[in-house]
Parts: sequence; structure tokens; C-alpha cells
Amino acid sequence: MTAPVTRSRRSLSRWWGRRYPAGDPLARRRLRRSLVLAALFLGVQALAWWFTPVWSTRLLVLLVSVLVLPVVRVVLFDRR
Repeated sequence: MTAPVTRSRRSLSRWWGRRYPAGDPLARRRLRRSLVLAALFLGVQALAWWFTPVWSTRLLVLLVSVLVLPVVRVVLFDRR
């Protein structure tokens, strides 16, 4: 009975702890894309904190930003 649990745990760790070879030619591209997404996310959060004094609005902007970030990644970098 432990086989399905072990198999699903391995698939989760394989997705979460993805490793790439040392001489990966796409590492710079992945890093640049991640930095662009992080900068966009932090910029939106900074603007929300700057222009809205209400905590509930700030929290809503944070939640929406986290949910929309994968969509923005696909739209910007055409990753399917």
C-alpha cells in the first residue's frame, strides 16, 4: 500500500527540486527570465504599498499578483 504514496512523493520532489547539469546552456536565459518576473512582481507590490494605505487592498494585490504571475510568465516568454 505504500507504493502509490512513495511514487507521488518522488514525482513531487522531482518537480520541486529540479536540477540542471553544470554546463547548462539555458541557465542564463532561465535566470534572466526569473529576474524579470521577480522585478515585475516586486514593482507591482511596491506600487500597491505606495498608493494604497488600506491593508486589505494590499493583501488583495498580493494574492492576485501571485495568481497571475504564471500567466504573465507564459505571455511574456511564450512558454507552453
